[in-house]
Amino acid sequence: MKKFLCAMVFTVATVGFAVADTEISAVITGVKDGKVTYKEKMGKKKFGDEKSADTVAAKSLVVKYGTFKFDKADKKFNVTAGDDVEGGLDAKVVKDATVDAPVGAFIYIDDDDKSDTKGKIKKIIMQKPK
Repeated sequence: MKKFLCAMVFTVATVGFAVADTEISAVITGVKDGKVTYKEKMGKKKFGDEKSADTVAAKSLVVKYGTFKFDKADKKFNVTAGDDVEGGLDAKVVKDATVDAPVGAFIYIDDDDKSDTKGKIKKIIMQKPK
């Protein structure tokens, strides 16, 4: 019984921790001084206003290439993280992002009220350049 209770508490805590992020489908239009500028996707080839957000400390920030597949049944993208982006935010692919040549990505922002990183970008999964 103790094992079951411990497993249940761990599962609830893990799920609660995992959903403490906001996932945003976006295009990155710039990076400067640890701040990422992006436009949120609002539909096929439609984007919202440009926004920017600070990132967590460079050593904690996760920047990876990934694949995005649209699931018609769920009407959402399934995001699969792949290889690390060598250099993180300092990588050429990220540094070269502009409004005219944006980089497609899913951005994960910390939503946890109890965290000192609330509102900061924790993870970026981006398309690999062609």
